[in-house]
Amino acid sequence: MPRTSRSSSKHCAGCSAHRNWFPTRASQREARRLNRAALTEALERHLAAHDAPTWETPLSQAGVPAGQVLDVSQALAQPQVAHRELTMTLLIDDPERDSITVTRSGFQVDGAPQSVAHGPPTLGQHNDEILLDAGFTMNEIAAWRANGTIGAQRHARAA
Repeated sequence: MPRTSRSSSKHCAGCSAHRNWFPTRASQREARRLNRAALTEALERHLAAHDAPTWETPLSQAGVPAGQVLDVSQALAQPQVAHRELTMTLLIDDPERDSITVTRSGFQVDGAPQSVAHGPPTLGQHNDEILLDAGFTMNEIAAWRANGTIGAQRHARAA
C-alpha cells in the first residue's frame, strides 16, 4: 500500500476505475490511516485477481505510476529496443555457439547506435597475460596447464 495519501487515493481510484471498487474506509485520509492493514489486505486481494497488463492502463489513467516488471528476455523483446538498435550479434569462438547477442550503449551519437568492438573474452583467453603480469613465469604457467590447474589458452575468433 502506498504511504502517501495522494498516491493512496490514486491507487484506490485506479482500482475503482477497473471494477467500481472503492471501500468507504479509503475515501478519507484519516480513515485510510486507521484502516491501513485492512485496506492493504483488500487492495492486495483485489489486485491479485488480475495480471499486470490488466491493471497497467486503469492505474496509469488514474495517475498511479504503473507498469509490468519484465525479465531480461521480455525487456529485450520490446519494440523500442529493436528501434533503438540496443542489441547486436557478434561472432565468438565458442565450441557451443558461433555468435552472442550483446547490448550496446543506451545512447546514440549523431543518430547512430554505438558499436561493440568485440564480444566478451572466452574462458581462459587472457590467462597467460594476467599470470605473467602477476609475476609468474611461462614455465610455471605451462606446468599448471599440463596438470589441469588452468585450462588451455583460447583465443577469440577474428572479427
